[in-house]
Amino acid sequence: MLTYDVRSSDTIVLGTSARIAISCSDIRSSLPFYKQLGFSVLATDSETTPSFARLSDGTIILTLISEPFRTPALAYFTADLQQTCAALQQKGIAVQTDTNEHGEITAARITGPDSLTLWLHRPQKKAVQPAATPNSVCGTFGELAIGVSDLDVSIAYWEQLGFRVRHRSDLLYPFAIMTDGAMIIGLHNNKEVRAPAITYFAKDMADRIERLKKEGVQFVVEFPPGADGRIANAVAKAPDGQMFYLFEGEL
Repeated sequence: MLTYDVRSSDTIVLGTSARIAISCSDIRSSLPFYKQLGFSVLATDSETTPSFARLSDGTIILTLISEPFRTPALAYFTADLQQTCAALQQKGIAVQTDTNEHGEITAARITGPDSLTLWLHRPQKKAVQPAATPNSVCGTFGELAIGVSDLDVSIAYWEQLGFRVRHRSDLLYPFAIMTDGAMIIGLHNNKEVRAPAITYFAKDMADRIERLKKEGVQFVVEFPPGADGRIANAVAKAPDGQMFYLFEGEL
């Protein structure tokens, strides 16, 4: 379950569930970091040399994959892949497809104006859904933060994919929060958002950051401390390069 309840009103074009896929050359070495951030392993193909690992923090699902690709990517699962691809093409969206010997589409890929790749797959037979609980370590999942060069262009693109704007502001810089009921994204016209980042919010984030530091998590960016001298906003980086934003605040 996501932060915004839009499942009853929005039409999901891409699929009924979504995951964040991360390219990770050494999954075994990366897993301790993700566990420190509150993720548990749902499935993997090997304890010693895994080629994939499916993780969840209770709200979102990540899939670490040992193959190289533009990372992270959003992976959607749709009941009728053929129809979904046709609908996207009718909207003028370029779709790359893989087919079997019968000409049936087995997988598809689209790339948005900000270079984030989306994968479309058929539903898995034993799909695992998150437990719908906040991350006990990092707080509440807020968004997959994406840097954009033109906010209006990016909003228009994601609206074609079934996303709707839930919040928009120009307070510090132009940004918008959008969701399709399966994933929440944040579009940020800010050069500091260099790569898509998994973002969490908590009113007690200073306490959470202190606990993570004691457990050995190193932060690549720490924002200036508050009046109490404590760090309440920071950025962590996984061994595979995936960025995590931890911000003070409530959703």
